[in-house]
Formats: sequence, structure tokens, C-alpha cells
Amino acid sequence: MASWHHGSVSPWLQAPARRTDTGDGVVREISAAVINAAGEPTSIETLRLDDPHPGEVLVRMLSAGVCHSDLHVRDGHWKRPGPIVMGHEGAGIVEAVGPGLDPGVVGRPVA
Repeated sequence: MASWHHGSVSPWLQAPARRTDTGDGVVREISAAVINAAGEPTSIETLRLDDPHPGEVLVRMLSAGVCHSDLHVRDGHWKRPGPIVMGHEGAGIVEAVGPGLDPGVVGRPVA
């Protein structure tokens, strides 16, 4: 299972994140469409998300679109280092905020 910092990805979720309290904090596991390398098939993988860092929000994705830039990478037309999580155009609900942000935004819809 890969470990991802959520500020660098916007995963396409198939199901709500599973939360596990390990004693060291909450671990969120998500399902995401991943391109591991340009020109390779997309795979659905389980990933872990960090808690939000300062200035970041965690969004539970309800809907996500795969744009043509994702497809160009997947099909090998554009060379980008992987892995890449597809579906960065989305809408969802703010689930958590990092330090320095208004916790009153938790529960708000965003797109």
C-alpha cells in the first residue's frame, strides 16, 4: 500500500475513506485510480492519506472527473513521473482542516 500526502493528490474515491485509529493518529484509507507510469494501464489502489497539514483541507470526494491531461499521461502522450492519482476535477464535502484554517468550514460542499 502506498502512502500519499493528500495535499499533493486529489484522489477519485470509489467509497468513503476508512478511518482507523492507530493510537498515533487516524489513518485514512481511500481507493484511487492510479497511473503508475506513462503508457501503463490505470489501476485501482488503496492509499493512505495524511491528516491535513497547515493551510490544507481534506475533502471527501463525491464526484470526480478525469480530464484529458490525465488521459494524455495514461496513454503515454505526455511523459510525467508517476504515480499519479487521476480525477483532480471534483466536488465533495470538507471533512477536516489543517492548523490555521477555520474549522467552521467542515461539512461545507466544495467544487
